[in-house]
Amino acid sequence: MIPRAPEEFDYPATVQQIAGFLHRSNIMKDIIAGVVLIGIGFAFGGSVFLGDFSVINIIFDGLGTFWIVKGIVGIVQNKG
Repeated sequence: MIPRAPEEFDYPATVQQIAGFLHRSNIMKDIIAGVVLIGIGFAFGGSVFLGDFSVINIIFDGLGTFWIVKGIVGIVQNKG
């Protein structure tokens, strides 16, 4: 006898549900990318947040901050 799947799996996901999941995962990818960019600066000791204001550090920390803020804005827009 083959066991029956739970009711939540009886119907395939709608296109809207799949699109919502993909959008949320893209938001998290943006935030993670920003954290990684800033984390690389911390790891190598060259970060604006550590007081090292070279052009490369400003660019990379600025990009990291941009991606984090972009992800947060995406989360806030999804809530409303």
